[in-house]
Amino acid sequence: YLAAGGLRGIYITEQVVYEMNPKNGNTTKVVNLSKIFKKIDPSFPDNLLAQKAIRNGFYLDEETRDLVVSFRGIDAVFCINYDTEEMKWVFTDPANELFQSTVWDNYKLELVSGRYPLGQHSPQITEEGYIAFFNNGYNRYHGFENGGEDYVIKYKE
Repeated sequence: YLAAGGLRGIYITEQVVYEMNPKNGNTTKVVNLSKIFKKIDPSFPDNLLAQKAIRNGFYLDEETRDLVVSFRGIDAVFCINYDTEEMKWVFTDPANELFQSTVWDNYKLELVSGRYPLGQHSPQITEEGYIAFFNNGYNRYHGFENGGEDYVIKYKE
């Protein structure tokens, strides 16, 4: 089984994915997503790899061993190799200031069709090899939690 969380139970300081043995519940592997980001970009803001990242969905392709993760709070979907824990790609708007450092240039994917991630959920890779996710369509990084406008409140029931 895979589960997501943090190294602490509440007010997490790092985003992790746990692999657990279904027979006894023991943790057999911990993938620290925050450390993977920091290995590439040591200047990446710590607080945006913790609680504010809002890692709200992930998908493991058991054949390719690709782990696709949504960090909703920073409007990015990314992929790592689950076994080596190496970053493969990041899908985010090219204007996302969090990924302007040249260290990200070899990881960023370009949009072919559709929209860049904005407040996204539930990432996966389709049979055709496309990135699929539920896109809320509003910028979480600049959202009301970070002093921006609250676009969600404007939606009507």
